[in-house]
Amino acid sequence: MKRRILIFGAGVIGSTFGGVIAASGQEVTLLKEDDIYDFVFVTLRKEQVRDSLPLLQKNKSNNFVFMVNNPLGYDEWVNALGQERVIPAFPGSGGKIENGIVFYEIVSRIIQPTTLGELKGNKSAQIKQLKTILKNAGFKVSISKNMDSWQKTHVAMVGPLGDVIYFDGGNNYSVAKNDLAIRQINLALKENFNFLSSAGIGIVPFKLNIIR
Repeated sequence: MKRRILIFGAGVIGSTFGGVIAASGQEVTLLKEDDIYDFVFVTLRKEQVRDSLPLLQKNKSNNFVFMVNNPLGYDEWVNALGQERVIPAFPGSGGKIENGIVFYEIVSRIIQPTTLGELKGNKSAQIKQLKTILKNAGFKVSISKNMDSWQKTHVAMVGPLGDVIYFDGGNNYSVAKNDLAIRQINLALKENFNFLSSAGIGIVPFKLNIIR
């Protein structure tokens, strides 16, 4: 069944998801304040979302999918749109824009599927429908029962992975040959994950406990 999809934000992620979903046969369009969509994909950076909330608030659609790296919680979004309309998510894709052309890659399910979930941890008809839309478009998709812990875990993991490259002054290949850098990243990852556990936040998905 064809569904109406709105992409709000035309960077790499918005362009990738909009183009791939449209190619799968869904109806993808730009924002119209007085129109209603089955799903609104918000594909902005965390710092851009706040300024966009008043505009999103004017739209009467029921499902706003925030594909935003956000470990700080969802109170601001919920206050603007209501808890039942907010779907936190994280894109399993990446890429770049060069000369107006989007170069993207859909990440494998083992490394990073597109992850989404409802605030209450339910698996409603809407969330299942959203998963189906994304899977039919070619994305690898996982539903999490605790997106808040999932996103906090994600930051706890990717933070040291990025920092160690700056520490080394090179790239992942030079880091692999730097014993001091490897020790530092191991210490940072264990410290972050031990904090998540001791603070009661939890490590999500559970398989990442292997890092500890």
